[in-house]
Amino acid sequence: MAFSYNINLKDALKDGLLEILYRSPTDLIVDELLYSIKKTFNQMKVRRIVLDSLSDLMSSISDESYLRDYIYTLIDLFSTFKAASILTLEVTEMFGNFRIANQELFGLIPTLISLRYVEMESEVRRALSVLKFRGSNHDKGIHEYIITDEGIKIKTKFEGREGVMSGSPKKTDLKIEDILANMEQYERTLKKLKGKDKEEEIKI
Repeated sequence: MAFSYNINLKDALKDGLLEILYRSPTDLIVDELLYSIKKTFNQMKVRRIVLDSLSDLMSSISDESYLRDYIYTLIDLFSTFKAASILTLEVTEMFGNFRIANQELFGLIPTLISLRYVEMESEVRRALSVLKFRGSNHDKGIHEYIITDEGIKIKTKFEGREGVMSGSPKKTDLKIEDILANMEQYERTLKKLKGKDKEEEIKI
């Protein structure tokens, strides 16, 4: 899968820069997994970790109290070693509204990013939104994103639409204030680009 996005993992694995800890979801022993993660952190200088996915952990741990403590232990471990972490969570609904069990767990996680499919003009498109970014006045917009051979690219916001994250967006009338704000932003960007062109001409 990684090769389809021009990501070569073989060299990283060979050079000891990457470690993959695969566990089958059907035979997952969560305590053994935690031990293996701790061992890897002690053996390697881990700077980034991806846990795919929380859904498997939630299916393997029936006790909600233990599940909360387990995830807290993981997050605390990542924080102690100052490692950036990504934890994925699958939702059963491809379109429309969705509910997530154990929502109180998300209080432990500082940043939440939602990736959804939306149906728009007889086409399936992808939407991204930052639901939570603790301690930051983050972008509240819902952006379209695409996956290319060069990776993920974030595009513009879904302007003039409402209900995007519900999976069934509807057109809305753009307010004159929004139109003027977009025009002002465009003019500022254009001036910056013209200024860069002049600087390059002077350097030449």
